Amino acid sequence: LCLHADPEISLGRKIVFGGDYNYPPFEYVDDRGEPAGYNVEMTREIARLLGIDIEIQLGERDFILDRFQRGRIDILMGKYFSPEKAELYIFSRSHSHIEMALVIRKGDARFQSERDMYGKDIVIQSNQIMPQYRARLNYALSVTEVNTPEEALNMVRTGEVDLAVMNRYLSEFLIKQNNLRDLYVLPAHIFSQDY
Repeated sequence: LCLHADPEISLGRKIVFGGDYNYPPFEYVDDRGEPAGYNVEMTREIARLLGIDIEIQLGERDFILDRFQRGRIDILMGKYFSPEKAELYIFSRSHSHIEMALVIRKGDARFQSERDMYGKDIVIQSNQIMPQYRARLNYALSVTEVNTPEEALNMVRTGEVDLAVMNRYLSEFLIKQNNLRDLYVLPAHIFSQDY
């Protein structure tokens, strides 16, 4: 959880939580159009235990961040910690350690580890890789940023890029949920981030 360094939250009113509409299994809109995922369920349970009235708003990441910065959302669910962000926001303790892994087309023997990314075309999801790790991708031939994880996986499937660098849990979830048998997540992770 993340809130402003100088929060103006009154427990006597409804607390508004915000999150990403497309970051399963942590935050997403389910097939009924309702907020779902680990962060959503954890937030609801904490609110229930504390007797706090809450509202959960999920949307496109930049839209939610804008609403948070303008005071329309009180607390963000699922924000990656960084020392730079810690100067602006208060973070709860991390509840997960997110591994970033390589997603390739199944059977593509060119890739076994991070070293194999050299000179290749890579896709990443915008705002998912911390700046200190982003520099490690500089030896790729090209790095394309897309808005959704589905876009990234589709680019790998169609051969537009050689591989994706993605959150392991997210990519495994989407591959299983969408029966994408032609994709494979390499077992080794290239770096991890507190979440």
